[in-house]
Amino acid sequence: MGGCANAVSGLLGLAASGSLEDAIIASATVDALAAQGIGILVMPVCTEASDQSPNYTCTGKTVKNETITTTVTDASSSNTSPHMTITVGSRTVYTGEIETALNNAMVVK
Repeated sequence: MGGCANAVSGLLGLAASGSLEDAIIASATVDALAAQGIGILVMPVCTEASDQSPNYTCTGKTVKNETITTTVTDASSSNTSPHMTITVGSRTVYTGEIETALNNAMVVK
């Protein structure tokens, strides 16, 4: 898992490829929601903060038309375990490492 953490932090720290970070966070959001059986109507779209800090926000919609919001406030090339918080409507449904959400989706049950 350490290699995966390094890969995630390295990818999040690449300033020249903003769309890659966005895709990783969106994928982790989808994985975390799927693990909880939350259906997605509009896929989350992620953007980096306008102040160019390594922070991200994603928004989408569930099949029940609830707003999905994911925030990442500690993404940087020096942080090997960035965290995200996902809310659906007013409920927090996931808070934890991005890597954990991605790894949990790869577990065969």
